[in-house]
Amino acid sequence: GLRVRYEFKREFAPYVGVSWNRKYGKTADFAKSAGEDTAGFRFVRDEPGIRGTAVYMLFTTFLAAPFIGLVPAMAIKVFDAGTSGTAALVTAQGVGAVITGIMFGSIQARLGSRRTLLVSVWLLSPTLVLYALAPTIWLAIPAIFLVGAVYLGAFSSFTTIGQLRAPGQMRGRVMSVLMMILGGLFPLG
Repeated sequence: GLRVRYEFKREFAPYVGVSWNRKYGKTADFAKSAGEDTAGFRFVRDEPGIRGTAVYMLFTTFLAAPFIGLVPAMAIKVFDAGTSGTAALVTAQGVGAVITGIMFGSIQARLGSRRTLLVSVWLLSPTLVLYALAPTIWLAIPAIFLVGAVYLGAFSSFTTIGQLRAPGQMRGRVMSVLMMILGGLFPLG
């Protein structure tokens, strides 16, 4: 494994870590004979639907997901609304996400997995721009409500497609790769 850390301040010192595990020789043979596939990344790379999902997830995580960490800065520094403004924005984002969560099954049944993913990903940018350009907190609240709804739709689509397209013995590895994309790129975005 490898871990790189840079300390900007004592309070802010992000790191990136990579761990590469591989089974060799008899251990790999035993794993394969037990039905275990030893190559999760290779499977994600080679399966077209999951590969496309992983690419969309990579860009969405890196470019869009950091809005969550910037909500307090938006409320306090941009809108001068303090902690109550932060609470209002976080609540609106959460309510949008919950509503999408409740409706996600029926949306996906109506549009299909692929179309739900594409609509969510392509709507995320305009909703984030709407939120970023809101001149007042009162306009930012409905904008971040939409961001929360679309954001959850995108990430629910990523995980749904990953689980549906992966065979049972690879599902855990596929989900691990997708979660590594989310967890690894979120701090960098």
